[in-house]
Amino acid sequence: MLDVTLEVRSFGAMKLSVRDHKRYLNGGRSCVQDLSCGLLRIDNPEELVRQDFIWTLIKEYRWPRSLVWSEFPLARAGLGRGRVDVLLVLPDETPFAVMECKAPTVPLDSKCYAQAENYAEALGVRYIILTNRSDTEVYAYASDEEPRKVVDLPSYATVMRDPDLVPPDEPALVEFRRPLWCDLSAPARLQTMVEEASGTVSVRTPAWLAKHVLDLDGLFLDEGEKPSLPWKEPGCTIDEDWGTSYWWFGNAAGGLWEGNYRSFLVRDATGDSHVVRLALMASAELEKDPRFGNCESKTYLVVAVTDAERAHNALQLCMDRFTRREGSFLELWHDGRLTAGRTGAVKRDNVISFVKSRAPDLVSGDQVSLGHLPADHSITWTDAKPFLSRLIRYALIRDQFRNDYLGAAGTTARAPRMEGQDWDVGDKIAVRWTEEDETQKVYDPCIVTKIDKKHGVFDGYTVEFPDGEVGQIDADRVEGPSEAASRNPSPSCLGRGDDG
Repeated sequence: MLDVTLEVRSFGAMKLSVRDHKRYLNGGRSCVQDLSCGLLRIDNPEELVRQDFIWTLIKEYRWPRSLVWSEFPLARAGLGRGRVDVLLVLPDETPFAVMECKAPTVPLDSKCYAQAENYAEALGVRYIILTNRSDTEVYAYASDEEPRKVVDLPSYATVMRDPDLVPPDEPALVEFRRPLWCDLSAPARLQTMVEEASGTVSVRTPAWLAKHVLDLDGLFLDEGEKPSLPWKEPGCTIDEDWGTSYWWFGNAAGGLWEGNYRSFLVRDATGDSHVVRLALMASAELEKDPRFGNCESKTYLVVAVTDAERAHNALQLCMDRFTRREGSFLELWHDGRLTAGRTGAVKRDNVISFVKSRAPDLVSGDQVSLGHLPADHSITWTDAKPFLSRLIRYALIRDQFRNDYLGAAGTTARAPRMEGQDWDVGDKIAVRWTEEDETQKVYDPCIVTKIDKKHGVFDGYTVEFPDGEVGQIDADRVEGPSEAASRNPSPSCLGRGDDG
């Protein structure tokens, strides 16, 4: 175990850096940015303490943002119920420390410690940290030793110097470099780049389009290039660039889109803020798949929207189908295809009519016009501004349509999670079930069809098993997310996609 008493930081025992938090509106509620993952969190005293803590870890202790995980559900690791306020992990994602954050008025008592210790024991971490901003306690922890209170948490640099924690052959991080236009314009080099970027652009995408896909992907992933924000457009203002981060989003077909997304803080016409994430990805090539059948690989521009209560895939724009070259420009459009949750596909005419009623400038004839990108030089943020503004506005209007459509169909929008609830309706999970002969089996995938309540309190889930049977389960029987979903080739999507 690392002896943190040997290195005490210059400012002494661990203290939180208190900062001013910028507020955003979402669904009429005040929210703050989660610095670890770029989510909007509902503004409350405990959340502000957590964000001060995350800020301290990143700015003072120099922990990489990607290794600071907030609201980590134990069920994701197959460890039962509960969510860790903040989990620090090592570069190989080994859990290192758990943090329990409380509001300033809540004391750091034995109940608070016991909650954190349960998480620590389940995850096998080395440190437990309790904080309510004014008081912070750090414990060196090992399951086979008595926890001992120590002065401080080690900095990231100290941890990286410990040979017992970091493998000596750990690969160095490679800085992303955007492809050069001259390389993209050379057929032989382009072919090699397409083969190396199989998760970004499909090998079936024609070379003339693959060139622009890789160029646009380079614009998204190169954090050295920043757009000059805000971009103010009718009905949509792109306020802030929140950089790139790793995310995954499902779709109605059961596919999984995971990879690095460029994220923006966007305000809609009502003043509500949303985090909109953009990524270019290739779908998987499938033949006689038991679930999806035969699928040809295609290249998609994925637009995902993250709000305070839910994250979802708003649009999958098939670049192969909805891009054409017109002289020195690429023209992009969409035909309005849309799937509304489990209710299935919606008539395209209805979608187009709805978009026209909200943003008539987006509709041309029977299609949505998304604008143009240059085809004769590398795309800049200035070049991309009109297209991205229209694309994001269209994605947000589609969400409005889904909400109205599902409401009219008698389907309620996803409700906020209750205490102890880690999964939502539509999630695919693995379930441990006891048979009549007392043997236990794991069924995967199971689909959550209902959130069960007893006297208004969370009481487990109703799920549909793989054979179509429906049953009620206690939350403790959830082994974690569906292994069937996690076996999807990363970062490709399994499935045809619900939005073209």
